[in-house]
Amino acid sequence: MIRGAAAALALTVAGCSVEQPAGQPPAPSASAQAPSPTSSPAPAPSPTRSAADGTDVRACFDGTCEITVTGKKRIPLTTKLGVSGLTVSVAGPSKVQVASDDGMMRAGGGPGARLGLNGLLVEVIEVRDGTALLRMSGQRR
Repeated sequence: MIRGAAAALALTVAGCSVEQPAGQPPAPSASAQAPSPTSSPAPAPSPTRSAADGTDVRACFDGTCEITVTGKKRIPLTTKLGVSGLTVSVAGPSKVQVASDDGMMRAGGGPGARLGLNGLLVEVIEVRDGTALLRMSGQRR
């Protein structure tokens, strides 16, 4: 009886094997195949809401605006704010840097930051995917 079971097992195992042609390596099994490449993470979305003044930096001239900035932008301002203009740079995934035209004033921060430069307040509302949503308000000097 044991011999019969061993013979049946040998036939069953032999029936599962696959013969390869001479000189070719065996085909990989399904578990030995290379894993499929993983997808890269999706980029962070742009700000979740639109700025009231869009990307128009001229809307900020009087010191009051809400704009979206991507990369680096120069914003002209009235000298009555104590700053004749400033450059806004989106620095990394969640930080904004602002600098006065004369280079004497610099500030930086992420969402929620309130950056003061003389008579100008720059609020960082949101920064995502290299784009910042900023609100500016100014007090004339």
